[in-house]
Amino acid sequence: MEDIPKQTLHEGNELYMTNIYGNTRKTKMNKYSSEIEISLKDFEDTSFDEIVKKIEKCGLELGQSKMQLLYNTMNEATEITGNTTNVNIESLSVDDFFNMLEMIEINFSNDGKHNLSLISNTNKGYERLIEISEEINNSHKLQDKYQNIMKTKYWEWHARENTRTLVG
Repeated sequence: MEDIPKQTLHEGNELYMTNIYGNTRKTKMNKYSSEIEISLKDFEDTSFDEIVKKIEKCGLELGQSKMQLLYNTMNEATEITGNTTNVNIESLSVDDFFNMLEMIEINFSNDGKHNLSLISNTNKGYERLIEISEEINNSHKLQDKYQNIMKTKYWEWHARENTRTLVG
């Protein structure tokens, strides 16, 4: 354990982290809050279900603000690495999808199954990803192309895993 590098996080309004390549990233601390106020009079005139709905709304607002930070952080990271594509999710084509797969790093389990997670921040985007999946499943040509991409990604992952130096 003593060989593992440690970094003390002091109180403040931002965090500086330096990776093994010497790149430093500054992260602002973010405050998340959501509140509800129910006066005693309102409490007496409000049903339990209505109070629960107000609490759920409060939690939803908090969750939405945290998800927005996640999307912003992902955008920053992909801009820095150049793993970006400028396509409207609603007009995303299968070729656009394949191009995006080729840009990213994909991890695999020891039995060869990929750990590919797709994130969409809109319902239309999610629906379009489902449609693309169906297009691929209904075409032998697209299935072959998908399998070739995933085979390449598997061997890239395999090479990374075999050259990785473990601590300890």
